[in-house]
Amino acid sequence: MARSSSVQIWSLFEPDDSSSPYGTADNGLLGQLLGHLIVCWTSKVWEIQQEALLALHHLCRFIQQQKGTMSPQPDNHRDDPEHSQGEGKREAGKPSWLSLCSTRGMAKTFGKYLRPADKTFIILRAIEAMRDSCVCDKEELISIVNVAEAEPASWLTEVSVITRCIHNNLHDISTASARHSLNLLLLSMAKQDPREMILSLTDISPACDRVTQDMWEVLLSQLPILVVVLRELNSNLQHLQLCWPLRFHRLKACIQLLILLVSSDVTPEEFAQIYSMEKCLRLRNGVLFSLTLQALVTLSQSPKRARKILVLLPELIDRLRRVHSKNRMKMLLVFRNLMGHVKIASSTALQLAEKLPQLFDDESSEVRELSICLFKEIIQMANCMHKRQMQKNVQESLVPLVLHMSDETESVAKASQEALYVAAKVLKWKWLSHHPQAHEIWRTAECLLEHDRSRAEKYARQSMAYLQHAQVSVRVAAVRFIGLAARYLKDSSKDTLQEISDALHRLGGGEEEPEVLSLVYQSIYILISMQTRTRQRWTL
Repeated sequence: MARSSSVQIWSLFEPDDSSSPYGTADNGLLGQLLGHLIVCWTSKVWEIQQEALLALHHLCRFIQQQKGTMSPQPDNHRDDPEHSQGEGKREAGKPSWLSLCSTRGMAKTFGKYLRPADKTFIILRAIEAMRDSCVCDKEELISIVNVAEAEPASWLTEVSVITRCIHNNLHDISTASARHSLNLLLLSMAKQDPREMILSLTDISPACDRVTQDMWEVLLSQLPILVVVLRELNSNLQHLQLCWPLRFHRLKACIQLLILLVSSDVTPEEFAQIYSMEKCLRLRNGVLFSLTLQALVTLSQSPKRARKILVLLPELIDRLRRVHSKNRMKMLLVFRNLMGHVKIASSTALQLAEKLPQLFDDESSEVRELSICLFKEIIQMANCMHKRQMQKNVQESLVPLVLHMSDETESVAKASQEALYVAAKVLKWKWLSHHPQAHEIWRTAECLLEHDRSRAEKYARQSMAYLQHAQVSVRVAAVRFIGLAARYLKDSSKDTLQEISDALHRLGGGEEEPEVLSLVYQSIYILISMQTRTRQRWTL
């Protein structure tokens, strides 16, 4: 009876070419056992790790006994003569090579004896253990997923099951490296079985929740996979209609628009004509619009497709301010990619120069940085016809750029400094181009006010908009700039001086930062002095 049971258990290790790995009730039990043990081996609790190691060792000895061979050697085990000589001298039941084996090596070694169904369970356990609440070593778990990515033909046979597992757990996985490994796993499965991947995602969440949207965006982030995904979507429109009946017509239009962008048989001129009739991007700020933008980011990396996407620019620019921060970033990435491949029309560059400064204060530091970097490139593009208007836009951006040289995000501060230098060159203000250095912020502000006194009041008003800024460093910069500007407001009206003073008083009433408060009171004192001089002048 014992011998019969042993043979039954050992049969689970034998290769199996059957098309359905879940044909019987006990299929997958070995994979579940190994999955749990290998995950426990990655535990940060030493006692759990050692118990798992011992159990894995006994399982290895069982394999050895059934096959009549020595224990399988891990792929990453060092060639050690002493190791092989001492193998027979080890005490029975005491861990041998497993104690020296990495999690990756362990998964590969056991994987040689497992059915694809059992390997699936190991992947599922590894994904579940990546959750933030689990006390396992995330890097070790990632190494298990890496094994599956390297051998998709035998490890990734249950695409729909693994996809559902990722969906169920992704929300509770915040470790960047773990999420990245799952993204790569999704891409591997899309290469392995694109149709099953597409159908699985549409079935998992017909409403396309936040996690599903993130998974779709991964599939749309690489050009070869994107092309395959679009073809599969177009081939399964009937299934999409069943899953997404309310948005199906818009979805179909977007898929077909993107397929035209992908197609090498459609010229930019033909695409422009088709798009003028469809206007597929005129969607509300929903999931479909966001996914379409992600596809455009990927497609715009190709020079051939970038020429077609040019026709979409006016609509994208028009919506730039009306979308949420994540979609703004996607739009900016499209702009950056296009500028690297094709020549932007001067009139379009002018439109961008008007819109981009509105994003300098975005809540996302990435949006702030990229909008400032793009602005720096754009302002150099205007030809003679639009040069004067471009210079006007540049002048409007000077104060925001000076203030963001104090941005708490170092990359944003550096981008502002570089953009201010280019702005000075565009305006042909040599005196300004000498000073936009990080350690000369206030020398830069003083030069700006000294050489352009007529705009001191306008500059002060622009700074007032930053008095409620979320960053302390930017509030400090705004108050200090107003204090500097106040010295040049002697010709301003009483109402203007009072308006600025009232704004500072409001800030002082709710401000908690000592540095900001100190500068507020200094600036108010300067303004009071200016008001006193103004009243004396009127009296005389």
